[in-house]
Amino acid sequence: MKLFKSMILTLILISGAFAQGIKTNTIGTDLGALLFGGIALEYKKLINDGKNEIGLGGGMFNMSDDAAWNGGWAWYRIYKDGNGEGVFYTVGCGVGPVSWDYTPNGGAKETVEETLIWPQATIGKRWNMSRGP
Repeated sequence: MKLFKSMILTLILISGAFAQGIKTNTIGTDLGALLFGGIALEYKKLINDGKNEIGLGGGMFNMSDDAAWNGGWAWYRIYKDGNGEGVFYTVGCGVGPVSWDYTPNGGAKETVEETLIWPQATIGKRWNMSRGP
């Protein structure tokens, strides 16, 4: 059932993307998270005439019956061509609590709880679907 709901939401988001121009403020989700049973929400804002973007996100992910992660992330993106499109370079960081159950050989089940911090650096390409790649 989760897969069906994720597919419907994906189709709705893609349909809306075809009808939209470039916006300076965007609220969206991460389709990859939805497909794997997670929930993610992101806010993005284009600044400096579309040359840069700042973003904040948060989400919850149940990786299995024994493992879960909740947290948030932030990033700064530079668009090579400006206008919020084309090749971009991103740096960011995420942080959040993670927990999982662990059973040592012959021992009792224990819950391990830690804080996960990860840096991010990506290169990608963004395009407006109504204008083409």
